[in-house]
Amino acid sequence: MPPFTWPSTPIPRSETRCCWRVELGIEPERTFEEVGTGGRLTEPVSGEEFAARVEQKLGRKPLAFLYGPEPVRTAAIVTGGGGSSLPAAAREGYDLFLTGEPKEPSLHAARELGIHFLAAGHYATERLGIQALAAKIGERFGVDWEFVELPNPV
Repeated sequence: MPPFTWPSTPIPRSETRCCWRVELGIEPERTFEEVGTGGRLTEPVSGEEFAARVEQKLGRKPLAFLYGPEPVRTAAIVTGGGGSSLPAAAREGYDLFLTGEPKEPSLHAARELGIHFLAAGHYATERLGIQALAAKIGERFGVDWEFVELPNPV
């Protein structure tokens, strides 16, 4: 059996991340760390309000180390296991960094770097992109799709 190959009209990565930007009010400005996105909030909010938006969207409270500037004006997102990108987010001047999993030094790094850090779960942060990708594939190629929810607390 030949290996699976992607169609010649690939779905842009940005289209699979739009759900985060729309739901959290982030206007994308650039790719962050080759796999994430970064941008400006359409309306600045407090770190606590941003964390509440994440909780409302995912149905779970994110781990939040709120040591950044108020209000939050810029944010970077790397879904899944992006905790190691925290220093890069601070270095690039973001007020807040959202990912799925923290790294052990995240608390102290956020405090020392003066940035808000949110970890909302590896699975929880990645499932939205998978659903957006499935919807785009379904729309583009006229196929039905179904997302099977297999919750994972990590």
